[in-house]
Amino acid sequence: MVSPASPVRVYDLREGSRSCSNEIQVSREQLFPGYSSKVSDIAKAHKRDAKILVNRMTYSNIWRNKAKSQILTEGEVRLDLQGCDGTKYNYQLQVGNYTIATVLINRNIAHIRSLAEQVYATRKIKSGFQKSLHDSHIYHVSFKSSISGKSSTTTDKDKSVSSSKL
Repeated sequence: MVSPASPVRVYDLREGSRSCSNEIQVSREQLFPGYSSKVSDIAKAHKRDAKILVNRMTYSNIWRNKAKSQILTEGEVRLDLQGCDGTKYNYQLQVGNYTIATVLINRNIAHIRSLAEQVYATRKIKSGFQKSLHDSHIYHVSFKSSISGKSSTTTDKDKSVSSSKL
């Protein structure tokens, strides 16, 4: 059992790395471009199907090769890969031509090999989609940078504070 003051190791999940340094974070960015109350109404009308779709996401269906449109569907809601800018993949939940949730995912997250780490990454991606559905903001899923290049550690207390903010 770990006491509240004991550090908890956070492993670097990047390919081939076993050093203790990074964790995955979900950060809020701007509102969707062209956001309107109509988008909010569409998201509310399809929220149940969107949440079911998000819960069906797995690491393998998010990263399957060459999938662009309709990676997953639930009712009228679909998960689409809109593209990649070289550093981030742009995944969206869409209904017709309307985007109801957006998550940008750093490319290096696609290279995670360990099953446990893939489950962890998928949980963070799902969290980003749930938050985006709730507030119509874009969320960015990335590795948390370590301070001054040093390995980062957190305590159980830090971990609970961080997760409640996400």
